[in-house]
Amino acid sequence: MLLFTHLCHGLLSWRKPPSPPPAAPSAEPDLFLTVEPMWWAVAAVLFAAVVLCNKHPEWRSVGSRLSVLWLFNYPAGGLPPPEIPKRKTFLEVSDISVERIHADKGGLGIPNSFLYWHWAMVLVYGGLFAAIFFATTPLGSAFPYLTLLHKLVVWFNAWESLGLGVIHGPLHGKMAPPFQDWWYRLTPGTMKYNAPFMAFLPMRRNHADVLVQAT
Repeated sequence: MLLFTHLCHGLLSWRKPPSPPPAAPSAEPDLFLTVEPMWWAVAAVLFAAVVLCNKHPEWRSVGSRLSVLWLFNYPAGGLPPPEIPKRKTFLEVSDISVERIHADKGGLGIPNSFLYWHWAMVLVYGGLFAAIFFATTPLGSAFPYLTLLHKLVVWFNAWESLGLGVIHGPLHGKMAPPFQDWWYRLTPGTMKYNAPFMAFLPMRRNHADVLVQAT
């Protein structure tokens, strides 16, 4: 996960450095490492704010009003669960479900509103990235493909960190709220997954973990 300060630096003040003269080309600086001291100060303030917010009893309810339960009001395309007789084994239930999915009038039974939400968010993702990219990238005679790749990586991580990525929303059962990924990562005590070579560490986030995420 890229650090939050790097994301801010990349998205708010990212400018491609002037191209070197053809006779003396120089390597493009690593934009992930060139962080001004001001951003470290901002990171420290953000981390302090996170620690203080975690002590407030209302912290866990932040964003809870961002509910998409209203999508259930538009059930077109959805299907009721198939009728499954009692005392069926797991394999028999699986056969009934698979037969339902492949039936002419079957399918996954996902309401169309859920699918519209998902693909609309994909369009929002691409549209916002395109707007930020063209607003912060001077275009010369040659298209800056490398800069496009750099910014796309940063944008992808920022989008996922805010909980707006693939596993948000109704298709993944996140209805109220669907945008809680950032809250989860910035809350001490929440569960985390450790790499196999770090199995000795606790499986719950502490303030050091929050510091890594917030800064």
